[in-house]
Amino acid sequence: MKDLKETIQEVRDANGEWRGTFDAMDEAIALLDAEGRILRCNKAMEEFAKKSYAEILGHACNEFCICIGGHNEQCPMNRCRTSLTREAAVFNQGGQWFEVSVDPILDRAGQLQGALHILRD
Repeated sequence: MKDLKETIQEVRDANGEWRGTFDAMDEAIALLDAEGRILRCNKAMEEFAKKSYAEILGHACNEFCICIGGHNEQCPMNRCRTSLTREAAVFNQGGQWFEVSVDPILDRAGQLQGALHILRD
């Protein structure tokens, strides 16, 4: 049976692998809770937001991304909460066009637990 030290190391290793894969992606990606707060993000999201990982965590996705000003009717995260399916939109920010897609993360009962937020140039 594994001891606690060995288990902790395996979790750290898995986290490092996950982070490396996540950071290798060109799209700005964030893992959100059901309220749209950022739980994790990749380097591309840090670059897009011009903020550090620590400055982004815990904040609402709309503080850094496209539908700045609130989760309105155009906001894919807001629509995802209702539809429980992938929602997407195209926005112009500072003269640059972006596609935002939000994929729901559902629990076994079909309730929204969070979402994957992807921003493409």
